[in-house]
Amino acid sequence: MPGTVKAFENFNVEEDCKELRASMKGLGTNEAKIINILGKRNLEQRLEISARYKTMFGKDLIGELKSELSSNFLRLCTNLLLTIPEFLAKEMKRAMKGGGTDEIALIEILVGLDNKGIQDLRHAYKLMFGKCCLSDLVRDSEVFKNEVERDVVGETSGSFKKLAGSLLQGKRDESEEIDVQLAKEDAEELFNAGINRFGTDESSRELPTGVFSNKLLTRRYEDKFNS
Repeated sequence: MPGTVKAFENFNVEEDCKELRASMKGLGTNEAKIINILGKRNLEQRLEISARYKTMFGKDLIGELKSELSSNFLRLCTNLLLTIPEFLAKEMKRAMKGGGTDEIALIEILVGLDNKGIQDLRHAYKLMFGKCCLSDLVRDSEVFKNEVERDVVGETSGSFKKLAGSLLQGKRDESEEIDVQLAKEDAEELFNAGINRFGTDESSRELPTGVFSNKLLTRRYEDKFNS
């Protein structure tokens, strides 16, 4: 789904950088001016502002915002300066931080991404929270693969851990071809393992990750069981 913030027509990256710089100089911070700029530029423009700001002033814009803002407003502004994979990686880390794990947040992120999105997420997570340097990533693309999986597996358990680990492989079947018979069989097995029995049989089957990308599964389930 495309972003709802459209490109600002009269975009001038240098002027925006100067305005942001001025809004954080001296006593107090002009939050309205920050909102007016970051809230009215699309992602590509915001990323350009972030890069040009460092070139012009020798300082990281996110670092500058952190020194001037606080609480949820700080979180909002810094998130607006991240790429989508970086933002999702940050949210995954936050979901696993502290006592307990926000499994709903993990589900929303992992289930909503296609295979390329998963791979981009893993790259970003490794760069932001991993231990190896960028040169290691360039030299050996396999290095980053265990980083996010290690954290997720360490913070989850049981069937959810298996599901999350499977989704993190980024190998779901994304073909447009649909096996109608297989979809019907998967729907029936899900039904028999769930609402058609007392309790839930979570271990009855190691469901293939293709089930979650099969566009016909939900419809066949509803057709067969009126649910």
